[in-house]
Amino acid sequence: MDKAALTAVLASLCCLMAPAAWAQTVGLSGMLGGKALVIVDGSAPKAVAAGESHKGVKNVSTQGDQAMIEIDSKRHSLRVGEAQRLGDVVVHGVEAAVSAGSMPYVLLGNTFLTLFQMTRANDQMVLERRY
Repeated sequence: MDKAALTAVLASLCCLMAPAAWAQTVGLSGMLGGKALVIVDGSAPKAVAAGESHKGVKNVSTQGDQAMIEIDSKRHSLRVGEAQRLGDVVVHGVEAAVSAGSMPYVLLGNTFLTLFQMTRANDQMVLERRY
């Protein structure tokens, strides 16, 4: 295989692996002294001190029941029991309705959800793009 073909294959593999990073989920299960108990992609909780990283998630600081985490140079504040949904999704051609009244939650319709594989574990729902 020549160099150009090898480069093309490696570039294709990188593109195929990139969506997995978009679906990364991070949760805060508790605090252990000054360390945050971080859950990354459903893994077992890991105690991470301020300034340390685990699976690409950096604990910037902790205070009380909150932790400031950093992923890909973006900071997110989490409270114990919360999970941060990471990655942007752009979907075209989906029917939508806009309600004038306020709601304390967001409803996702079947037109949108059919584009994703949904898994649930207790109170966590994870959506992964099908195609």
